Amino acid sequence: MSAREIDDLLLHIRGLVLVREILRQRGATPAELEAHTAELERLKDRLAELAVPATVGG
Repeated sequence: MSAREIDDLLLHIRGLVLVREILRQRGATPAELEAHTAELERLKDRLAELAVPATVGG
């Protein structure tokens, strides 16, 4: 685990949140929005895997 990987995940998550909102405003289909949401959940799970051991282990 590296701080770089965590930073990259955070950046990717922020980008997906912004893009999902733009898609929503432009009338994206529920399937398109769900695809972004699913990817966000996957990345948040990965971030939790990386971040929790870092805080517990010192």
